[in-house]
Amino acid sequence: MTTIYLIRHAEAEGNLYRRIHGWYDALVTENGLRQIQALEQRFQGEHFDAVWSSDLYRTCTTARAIYVPKGLPLQTRADLRELNMGDWEDQTWGQVRRTQPGELDRFNRSDPTWTAPRGEGLGELGERVERALWAMDAQINASTESEGTSLSLLEGMSFGLPAVVSDIGGNPLLIQDGENGLVFPNRDSQALAGCVARLMDDPALLRRLGEGAKRSFEENYTGEIFAKHVEDVYRDVLKGVSHGTK
Repeated sequence: MTTIYLIRHAEAEGNLYRRIHGWYDALVTENGLRQIQALEQRFQGEHFDAVWSSDLYRTCTTARAIYVPKGLPLQTRADLRELNMGDWEDQTWGQVRRTQPGELDRFNRSDPTWTAPRGEGLGELGERVERALWAMDAQINASTESEGTSLSLLEGMSFGLPAVVSDIGGNPLLIQDGENGLVFPNRDSQALAGCVARLMDDPALLRRLGEGAKRSFEENYTGEIFAKHVEDVYRDVLKGVSHGTK
């Protein structure tokens, strides 16, 4: 089972000085640095496979509490940023309360039709983050030497995860390029990066390949189907024995 930890960034200047910082790239405060140290201690004994963050300083700095001690790379995406507050960026909340009280009230009530002046709406934010989450929802098998029938690929397919795989061993037997995943030439790092970029940039493709992965698993690789294949092998063996062959 996969466990996902959602961690808010440590205290930044906008929090301390009550300024509106969505895309504004503020610094982390002294108190925020202490929070990051506490965060590292909190997750000292936890296992992590990957760490994702927006590309803003306050989130990347907070993520150091996890990815640095774990020896992991930090994966950053601009589309994981907070709401783009447009003309409100770096104003104080008090200023906006005095000049645009009605708009601030709509924002505080999470009015789905609200949009920041020359910024972003709540619906746009949801769509943007959804695209980013879909882009993370894939598996990669980049084996270079040998690979049998990967059980991890099968497990991912059962959950509807598309895969990006090298064309070695059993990978291309499970993954058909463009049907339930993407296949790239062995040891071709540029082709691998291109496949990942395609999934990141095309949510519709990601969904279609994910649906294909789940369908392929259910039609070919369930426990019942595997059991039937084994049963057929034993039946063929018994038929051979009954005919006097070995």
